[in-house]
Amino acid sequence: MTADRPTLIERAYSLARSGKCANVTALKAALHREGYTHAELAQWGSALGRELNKICKAARDATSG
Repeated sequence: MTADRPTLIERAYSLARSGKCANVTALKAALHREGYTHAELAQWGSALGRELNKICKAARDATSG
């Protein structure tokens, strides 16, 4: 990891709040495209996944009007 790149968790929350990802599956795909590894993504627990799903849904609902 470089100093310029946010940590996986920081970037995950940022993407979730952006409304660009409908759910954790889409969020993980986006993170992988940005260069985060499957090993990093595999460390997520179910509680974090549920929380990020809620944030994704709330952000999508907010942007859809």
